[in-house]
Amino acid sequence: MTYRERQLAKAARLREWAAKRESKAEALIAQNAPYLRFAFQPRCSHVGPSGRCQARATVYLHAPDGLPVPGGYECAPCAEAVIAEYRDKLGEEWSGKPLILA
Repeated sequence: MTYRERQLAKAARLREWAAKRESKAEALIAQNAPYLRFAFQPRCSHVGPSGRCQARATVYLHAPDGLPVPGGYECAPCAEAVIAEYRDKLGEEWSGKPLILA
């Protein structure tokens, strides 16, 4: 067997291996498709007097200029508390918009 024949045989083996690997990956993705939309479950980022809130975030905070606040994931009760606190202490009218997870 010449060098070229060995290289062609090796390339054929690698193509078979890659095809088998791709088919396994596609099957695994299809199997887990129902769970992919739940892969990202943000938690409330509010840290109150009794510690960090562990509820699931449902609201995204927006500053008075309408831009989203970095790290502004909050559960509804914490978002209401933050909006009320900023209204009372800073005189700013923040808003909370629903967090949409696709």
